Amino acid sequence: MSIRKGDNASLVTPEGLEALLRQVRHPLRLDDILRMAALPRRSKGAVLDALESLEAEGRIFRLRGGKWTDAGQVKTITGVLSVQRSGSGFLTMQAGNESTRDVFIPAALMGDALHGDTAEAILLPGRSAPAHGLAAEARIVRVVRRGAKMLAARVIGPKAYLAAPSDASMHRQRSAARPLPPAEGLYAAPADPHFPILLDVDCSALPHAPKKGTLLLAELLGRRPDGVWNAAASSLLENEHSAEVQERLTRLNHMIPFDFPPDVAAEAAGLEEALSEACPEKPSGSTGQRIDLRDLPFVTIDGPDARDFDDAICVEGNTLWVASADVSLYVRPRSALDREALARGNSCYFPCSVTPMLPEKLCNDLCSLRANRSRPVLAARLTCNEKGLADSADFFPAVILPRANLTYEGVQAMLDGNDEAPSPECPLPDAALAPMLRQAAGLAARMIENRARRGALDLDLTEAGFLFDENGHVCGITRRARLFAHRLIEAFMLAANEAAAAFLTQKKEPFPLRAHPAPDRERLESL
Repeated sequence: MSIRKGDNASLVTPEGLEALLRQVRHPLRLDDILRMAALPRRSKGAVLDALESLEAEGRIFRLRGGKWTDAGQVKTITGVLSVQRSGSGFLTMQAGNESTRDVFIPAALMGDALHGDTAEAILLPGRSAPAHGLAAEARIVRVVRRGAKMLAARVIGPKAYLAAPSDASMHRQRSAARPLPPAEGLYAAPADPHFPILLDVDCSALPHAPKKGTLLLAELLGRRPDGVWNAAASSLLENEHSAEVQERLTRLNHMIPFDFPPDVAAEAAGLEEALSEACPEKPSGSTGQRIDLRDLPFVTIDGPDARDFDDAICVEGNTLWVASADVSLYVRPRSALDREALARGNSCYFPCSVTPMLPEKLCNDLCSLRANRSRPVLAARLTCNEKGLADSADFFPAVILPRANLTYEGVQAMLDGNDEAPSPECPLPDAALAPMLRQAAGLAARMIENRARRGALDLDLTEAGFLFDENGHVCGITRRARLFAHRLIEAFMLAANEAAAAFLTQKKEPFPLRAHPAPDRERLESL
């Protein structure tokens, strides 16, 4: 059906306007719509209301220049928004989009999307953004998933916003710089410059009213029509220069998730049975498909502040055993745990805490090779010659019973013949483990010598250690010595990795390789 002038009774309704835009098949201004439908000028307000209701439902879109078009006639894209200090941003494309190039989002076209949000946008026809290279422009029409739900914000007081219009972090709010309605709470600005917004914070849950300049943690509640965001303060971030508070800020600013979703936590809580089945109490030579190695004196060797124990070693003459916690027993493909681990990518280690990739039940218990606890592992057995080269290697699932969780410093003191522990945190190994550790030291020395003959680069670099006072402030920097015990573990892990790569290559199995880019000339000259 064609649209005829005067055939206008139904066109003032949302359904009629949607049908008109779908039939015309090109964007129309409001005046064009009135003219095509022969609607009087007094209908302009009603037509605009109907158009805006359609836009709110995502059935039509408003383009640059005030033009309206049917949703089926525009190209939509989905990506993660990255906001710049200026207030504008870029949408990084996700899988499923035709193009992988970032798309420029002007500050005025972001709607209520924030940094880190997954958002849906429509590509704007016409010119690209010359000030931003050749990036196409888009307008965000819908937030698919919020990236940040909590923000660290600094109290600026109810009048500070109007008194400081030059603040670059308020760029996106200047257009709304008019007297704001009185607020029950306080105004605050996010500490992260990627969030150039103003917060009206309800502080009723705090123990006392925060002063100007105080840092607090606030939950985002929603954006008001005037552009200000309502938020609720949950806690004060006092002593903000302490390591603990700085760690919290880092997690917030980089959107590092801390708590696990309920389905992930529930899945982790029900894994004890899998451990019991893989590690029956009585050693039997083999437990199903696992070889029982609980009679071997495996140990872990880590720093004194280690929070989880991933790998254990044992040496018998020229035979090296390396055992890694078998995470695959618990984390099944496409399970809730697997999806969450993929989303996190890695654990994040801070001076005073760890944000784990897997729930604590796994990383600090079931998948941690703790002393005197039977644990399922993937084991590598390397049979080495007198020169320390691996003549053969095999790999298999196994069960081990680590005898101790040792420290580099404690092992080094034992190897050096010291009778006293270097510190309470680094005790000497039990005397029963000394023969095995001395055999390990001899094998590692031969491996290190072989690597040197092959021309391997051995960078004996100093590592800095930070000291904190009782308030969590850095009070000193120490030098962490690189001990032979460190090199022992490095040599064993390198040998196991090389053997695994050779094994998989021989089997013609695909496997990932970690490649380091070649250093540039400037860094080589500096070295």
